[in-house]
Amino acid sequence: MKRRAFLLYSLSATVLALPVAGCLDRKPMEALAEPQVLMRLCDAPTIQKIGEAYRAKVPAESGKEALTERLLEASSGNPLPTKTDNNALHAFLSNKIKQDFEAGRIVTLLGWMLSETEARQCALFSLKSS
Repeated sequence: MKRRAFLLYSLSATVLALPVAGCLDRKPMEALAEPQVLMRLCDAPTIQKIGEAYRAKVPAESGKEALTERLLEASSGNPLPTKTDNNALHAFLSNKIKQDFEAGRIVTLLGWMLSETEARQCALFSLKSS
């Protein structure tokens, strides 16, 4: 009977852990389309509109592939590995945003003054939302 109880508890724990494991295995690249600071300041429709405005202003970066490539491009010219976890990706993007402001890479869209990185994140968000 103890063996049977052990097997039932083990099976139950495994079944309960699967949804959690699925959440932990979330694609880190989804974080590219999440402008962290802006998400705290405004709602999703506003981010959507900012993203659409950026895509209209910079047609060369209006596609998902082009935006992803530019967002993952490090200052060294080497791309960030796509197998990067969310924490490392957020740190990378925060640093990239800081570098944008320091270098004067700023875009004004719908009254918002954003770094190019933040504007690209909004553009990617707008593609994901539509």
